[in-house]
Amino acid sequence: MRNKIDRTLLIITILLVIFGLFMVYSASNVVALYKYKDSFYFIKRQLLLSVVGWILFILFASVKISFIKKILPTLVIG
Repeated sequence: MRNKIDRTLLIITILLVIFGLFMVYSASNVVALYKYKDSFYFIKRQLLLSVVGWILFILFASVKISFIKKILPTLVIG
């Protein structure tokens, strides 16, 4: 049996990520333009890290709970 995706939670998460990207841009575009000559410097970094986070989310969401329970002691120590 496949797990069903909670669409409401997924939509809220996507909206929060988009809102966060807007907030990062609005709070840092002047500093980024002055310091790095690119007003999108921080939003590019945040977007890259968001994509990495989504990839990790999809990867870990597809792992079975039994496997996670098996490697849990290693994860806790790490």
